[in-house]
Amino acid sequence: MIALVHKYKYIILSIFSIFVVLSIAVPLTKERIIGQDKNVCPDTNINALKRNVSFNNKTKYKYDIELATTISSQDIGLSSRSCFPLNGALIFLFPVDDKFGIWMKNMNFPIDVVWLDKDKKVVTIVKDMQPSSYPKSYYPSSDAKFVIELNSGQADKAKIQEGQTLNW
Repeated sequence: MIALVHKYKYIILSIFSIFVVLSIAVPLTKERIIGQDKNVCPDTNINALKRNVSFNNKTKYKYDIELATTISSQDIGLSSRSCFPLNGALIFLFPVDDKFGIWMKNMNFPIDVVWLDKDKKVVTIVKDMQPSSYPKSYYPSSDAKFVIELNSGQADKAKIQEGQTLNW
């Protein structure tokens, strides 16, 4: 009987150890997939050209800006990145005004997308665009020259609203 108790003791300790490891690993993995924590998503996941930029004077939130100026960088956007720093912003600079579509191909986390006209006035905002929405494409309500991709929830935190003029 004592041998049987010792045998189960090791099985119970093994199961408990596995539970402890999984309870720590699963939340960290989920946070990494979502891409919302700067401590989890390294700054190397952004090629920032400008740092600590505030889009408007209505908020204290500041962003590190990466620019997408070439056709290939605009085609890729944030696709295939495992995460994006919480304070990251990818700005697409297009040569002409048009209704540029955005899709979630190969995306690993949700984003907010902001379209702006040539005067940097916000024409359309789509919040919490989900990776599962692919192959759907999202378009602005009117022509845009700039598109900003942010982590989901950041458009609200930065108090970005349609009709507002942004700076960078």
